[in-house]
Amino acid sequence: VRAGSDGASLASMAIDFTASTPMDTAVGYVFLDTDQDPKTGLPPDALFGLPTQDVGMEYFVDLFGIHDQDPVVFIVDAQTFEATAAVPATIDGQTVSFDIPLEAVGGDDGAIDTAMIVGDFGPTDWAPDEGHGTIEPFADLPWLSALPESGTVAAGGDTSVMIRMGGTSLTPGEHQALLVFT
Repeated sequence: VRAGSDGASLASMAIDFTASTPMDTAVGYVFLDTDQDPKTGLPPDALFGLPTQDVGMEYFVDLFGIHDQDPVVFIVDAQTFEATAAVPATIDGQTVSFDIPLEAVGGDDGAIDTAMIVGDFGPTDWAPDEGHGTIEPFADLPWLSALPESGTVAAGGDTSVMIRMGGTSLTPGEHQALLVFT
């Protein structure tokens, strides 16, 4: 599971399945603990999760619509079971990806604990088996800059972006970052 958030409008998620997973039957739920408190919200085992997954979900992502002609995931309020959003999903090989509008999860800040249950119309796998993962908002790094800083590229088009790394405040050593274009 790969995910990140811009901290303002959306969180993006990609779920990579093994090569042996039959993608035409893969379904499940992604639990979203927006207040990052496992004591509040719906417990994971209410939606076939494990009691060792320490999230209290305020929302969940329903993956059962990814096999529609126009693949979609539903963002669902865990208290009311009402859909707060239906967003397009992309299936590319063994990967399902989608965006979660932060507005659909109560205007969250993008810091979200998460766990999930997947299967083939029945539970077969949990991630993680214990604990949870965390979606963290991206942060600007003073030692990375892009030129241009923003712009628009037409579908099928391309543009060059120059990335500058370093600066006077950067100490010698190994530095890591994830460069994300939204």
